[in-house]
Amino acid sequence: MFRRLSFTGLFVIAALSLASGADAQNLDLTGVWHTDGGATFYVRQIGIQVWWYGEHSPTNPNWTNVANGTVVGGVVRVKWVDVPKGQTRNEGTLALRVVDPNHLTVTDNPNGFWDRPWTR
Repeated sequence: MFRRLSFTGLFVIAALSLASGADAQNLDLTGVWHTDGGATFYVRQIGIQVWWYGEHSPTNPNWTNVANGTVVGGVVRVKWVDVPKGQTRNEGTLALRVVDPNHLTVTDNPNGFWDRPWTR
């Protein structure tokens, strides 16, 4: 009985993981995203993996960063780090909720990342 329950539990967890992965693959966040205040993020998504380069201003950026993470269950979770094109040297984590294919909102921002809605 215990083995059967464990197998069933593992099956449910695997099914949920696959469903989340399938949702991420159906949702393509690749593109150029903007926020009010002048930030631009160049996003590439492959499967559930997400990468971006972000900058406050292309000609005189206060900050620039790169990030890598995943999109699962409608939430993008990344680890980001500032890069030398900008003036700041910060790093941290961030979560964005996918409102719809063209809108993201910041939901978890423990390191003071740019806290504005994203649109493309």
